[in-house]
Amino acid sequence: MATTASPPTPRPRLLGADLAFRWRPLRRARYQGFVGRTEFVWSRLENGGPVQNAFGMYASAEYQFARRWFAACVTDLSDRAYDDSIRDEGVSALVTFWPSEFSQVRAQYRRTVSATRTAPTSCCSSSCSRSAPTGAHPF
Repeated sequence: MATTASPPTPRPRLLGADLAFRWRPLRRARYQGFVGRTEFVWSRLENGGPVQNAFGMYASAEYQFARRWFAACVTDLSDRAYDDSIRDEGVSALVTFWPSEFSQVRAQYRRTVSATRTAPTSCCSSSCSRSAPTGAHPF
C-alpha cells in the first residue's frame, strides 16, 4: 500500500502587546479624564509557501469633556494572515452622552478602507438602556 505525503500543516506564531493609559486631574475638574488604549499583534505563518509576516493594531483615545459627555477616536489596521500584502484600515469618531447611569446615546462616524472592496463610510447613532436587578425595598 502506497502512502501519500500530506501537505504541511500551517504553523502560526502570534505575539501581542497591550498598553493602557488613564488620566484624571487630581484637584481641578471632577468630570474630565482621558483613557488611551492600544494593542499590537504580529503573526508569522509558515504554510509551505512564502512565510507571511502579518501585523495588526488597534488604538483608541477617549476624553471626557463634561459631566456626561465623552468624545473618542478609534483607529485600526490589519494585514491578512494568509497574504500580508493586503491591508485593511479603519478610523472612527464617536460622541457619547450618558443621560443616566442606565442609558447612553452615541453618534459615530466610521470610514473603512478595505484592500478588496470600496471604502464604505457610515454615520450611525445608537441608544442603549440597561436595567439592573434591585433588592427588595423595605416600604
